[in-house]
Amino acid sequence: MTSGWTHTLPRRLVPKSLRSEVLPYAVLFLEVLLFHRRVLFYLKWSIPFDIRGYHLPLAFQAAESLGAGKLPLWDPYTYCGFPFYANINTQLFYPPAWPFFALAHLFGFASLSKLLEWQTALHVFLAGAFAYCLLRKMNLRRGSALFGATIFQLGGYFSSQAQHLGAMCAAAWLPLAWLGVMAIAERFSWRWLAGLSGALAMSILAGFPPATIVVFGSTLLFAALLVLFRRTSWRLLVSVVAASVWAGLLSSVQLIPTLTLVPPSVASLRPQWHTTGGVPLQALVSLVAPNYYHIFNPDQYQLPFNFTFMYVYCSIAGLLLALTAVIVSRQRLTVLFLVMTVVCGIWMVGSNTPLIGTYYKHIPDVIRGPMYAEFAMAAFILGISVMAALGADRLIASRGKVAIAALIALAAADLTIQGSGRVLNTARTIDDPGVTPEHFEGSRAALARMRELAGQSFPPARLDMIGGSRNWTSFAPVMHLPTANGDQPLALLRMVGVRSCFAKGFEWERYYWVEKLDSKVINLLNIRYLLASESDDQALPRNPSINRIGTAGNHSVYENRDALPRFFLVGAVRRTHDFNESLAEVCSPSFDPANLAIVEGAGELKIQPRLSGLDQVRALEYSADFIELEVNTDAPSFLVSSEAWYPGWRARVNGDDARIWITNAAFRGIAVPAGHSRITMKFSPPDLVYGALVSIFAWLLFGIVYVAKR
Repeated sequence: MTSGWTHTLPRRLVPKSLRSEVLPYAVLFLEVLLFHRRVLFYLKWSIPFDIRGYHLPLAFQAAESLGAGKLPLWDPYTYCGFPFYANINTQLFYPPAWPFFALAHLFGFASLSKLLEWQTALHVFLAGAFAYCLLRKMNLRRGSALFGATIFQLGGYFSSQAQHLGAMCAAAWLPLAWLGVMAIAERFSWRWLAGLSGALAMSILAGFPPATIVVFGSTLLFAALLVLFRRTSWRLLVSVVAASVWAGLLSSVQLIPTLTLVPPSVASLRPQWHTTGGVPLQALVSLVAPNYYHIFNPDQYQLPFNFTFMYVYCSIAGLLLALTAVIVSRQRLTVLFLVMTVVCGIWMVGSNTPLIGTYYKHIPDVIRGPMYAEFAMAAFILGISVMAALGADRLIASRGKVAIAALIALAAADLTIQGSGRVLNTARTIDDPGVTPEHFEGSRAALARMRELAGQSFPPARLDMIGGSRNWTSFAPVMHLPTANGDQPLALLRMVGVRSCFAKGFEWERYYWVEKLDSKVINLLNIRYLLASESDDQALPRNPSINRIGTAGNHSVYENRDALPRFFLVGAVRRTHDFNESLAEVCSPSFDPANLAIVEGAGELKIQPRLSGLDQVRALEYSADFIELEVNTDAPSFLVSSEAWYPGWRARVNGDDARIWITNAAFRGIAVPAGHSRITMKFSPPDLVYGALVSIFAWLLFGIVYVAKR
């Protein structure tokens, strides 16, 4: 059964003249450039918050490694080591990010911040272009479609979430997914099924699961409503499910490693605390009064909610025409999108509504963990944009080109005046100079000092934070300064557990200050230098082995003289059965990491007391995914490292495969024979290989289907 409106659809979306074809997209592109003019064209302005503090270091590491001809598999600078390739936020396998990685390598790190801002802006344009195609597919006039696309790309979602690079990129594919559903509802086509699969796959690879869930969920909802409104047959749902599975296969190169990482990471604990979510009901006021709660002036903002989720403005003209379409139009299409928008609005508000709030905690953990209801704002605003375009097509476009052009200009000006250059999406770089390979928060001397200190050993000694700026750990890969700390939403549970021995915090958190300076676990992690701000410096407990040795910028620097090397030998081990037992042993005040290793798991392990000191291990080579050591010992011993354990690391001793034991709850250890030995450790994750093979096969199928004749 085909839809009732499809007999009037144009067979082709390409207009007759080249001018008519290009003009709407040119207008949309110009709107984006004007809206984001400050951050795109002026060095003194940037997109604030996470895009610089979180996404920039990830992009740097990806660009640096790819530029050197290597796939960045392992991050040796964060959390004593972290599986970089498995972190979906890196956009490592997201094709639209690759040109920006290449340009960053070509023009240097100084260009990377601007490149990420251009990537964000171009995805806003992509969202508008796809929205325009969706509205044209509904047989709306070009002016009406351009009006709706303007509202979507300049409206509340893309104006307020600019800091979340992955959220912006994933949501850009939302209107294309809806377009694919509409096209398949009109007439099944393998090519459109492939197109829908590709759009959904791109939303996965964009690297922000909460937005991806919105794309998948709203696409399935749209298909279900088409069936319920008797616009097509139930086969549409089968097609959407098939496209979703195909999208998973297309993105397996990232999806399989990420799904492997989630269970042993703090992300698995997120449902324990993520029991509420959604845009506050007060945010709906911004539909008519954007700055009612002073969200553009953080100093005056007093509500307890994140102010970036308090802006859902769609322009007065857009809101009025959307309401008018509901009142005036009696077409089923309008009613369908009204239901779609209302449902997405309820989803967006989430637990803040009585309807969902009561049951929010009972949503399965696997869904609720990454489901941040507030990102359903993208689907809600797309729904309003569609209804606004329907209203404009009925009331304004019929009055002529001048009338619809004036309406588009009015909406674009309104949205730009209200949302452009606001604290939601624009900040002065002078207020946050950030970190580069040359300076730390504007200080070259501070970075040079820490590099000098860390570089006195090979591999460099690690640093950690007692207080002060998190940038020392967040930008560790940029500065090439290793740290035992980090700020990753997929931090390994084992590493976070070990840090809990000397730091306080909830187990699902990912960043801990060092608090117990007398803990010997600090020594185990090779933390030789600790930094503190001036205010934290005054309140520090004293430890005779940790002394202040100077400053680095506005931070005090302390040296831990008892820090153990990255690799050393012990002559005694204690066996445990699981992580909890190992962690209890490691956190015990009696634990002496210099002489005892806590080894987890079953199997034969024979060592003897050592006869020599700690200087029997020498690092010959140390890189992100390969380590080579030279070991001399008088008796069978056990090599202890402070390198994080993760599946995929392989070891060889004198050319023979050797088992890597989970040691001291979170690290790698290897049994070493007496005498002289060469030990290598190499990171070769099998889940990446499996995921890549599946993706290659799925993309080959995609290419065959897409280019084949009917």
